[in-house]
Amino acid sequence: MAGLTGINSYPISVIQATRVGMSVRGCGSAAAVSSGNRVIALASAQPRSGPGSWEITHLYVSQDGEEHVSSLLNAISQAAIAQRCHRVFLRLLREDPLVDIARQSGFFPRIPETLYAGSPATSDSNDSRTNGCDPMTEETQVDSHDLFRLYNAATPSEVRYAVGMTMDQWLSSRERANRRSSAYVMRRQDLAIGYLRTSRSFSKSWLEASAHPDHLRCMPFMLRVGLEKLRSSQLTYCMLPDYQVDLRCILVDSEFQEVSHYITLVNTMTVKAIDEIRHRAAVPSI
Repeated sequence: MAGLTGINSYPISVIQATRVGMSVRGCGSAAAVSSGNRVIALASAQPRSGPGSWEITHLYVSQDGEEHVSSLLNAISQAAIAQRCHRVFLRLLREDPLVDIARQSGFFPRIPETLYAGSPATSDSNDSRTNGCDPMTEETQVDSHDLFRLYNAATPSEVRYAVGMTMDQWLSSRERANRRSSAYVMRRQDLAIGYLRTSRSFSKSWLEASAHPDHLRCMPFMLRVGLEKLRSSQLTYCMLPDYQVDLRCILVDSEFQEVSHYITLVNTMTVKAIDEIRHRAAVPSI
């Protein structure tokens, strides 16, 4: 899961900063503040699922670099505008002092979330009850329109305003899946009524699920399907928006525990319609 950032109590080396900058060359941006041969603050951002939405994936800040965070975020936002990006996402712990600093740079708290963790092996994933739910099939490109309709039905308007109101904005703002991700759709006739995505990273895994408000009774079945697919992992995480109350209850019943509380901030920007030729360094110094 990208975008878990916060203040670190140590600076990073110039070599480490250069590696971060090189990783975003050509797509995204990075900015750093140095003191002598030390990098005391660094931020980098990369596109989510499309060029119109970025996510700040690294935010390293030493104690003596905190005063430069606003400059870093402003630099990222300006680079985003230059590359015709409309939204920049930043996920922080709710109690992180960077939240107030980010607000001063145009990032506003939009999506409160809670991180849950549990062992898929201890869940009742062998329960064969389907609650009358339809089977799940792997997601394909032709599912995009129906999944957008599901997103509109299952997501509060204030969150849709932050993430994207049009299909193109939503597609661009979806969190990027890693190479070991799988996504599934539950359909009822011509309507997508459920969505499930799983991903793995070594011994850990991630799970994401949503259901149409008229078909929430299918959520337990969807969760069992997801946990069964992740059964070989030692620990499964679920970053849950606070509005998904039904899924939270199911996770708790499955012995998942709260780990921490996050807030996703969003900076929404206006992009000029005129294209220009632009050049930038991989890690510009402020």
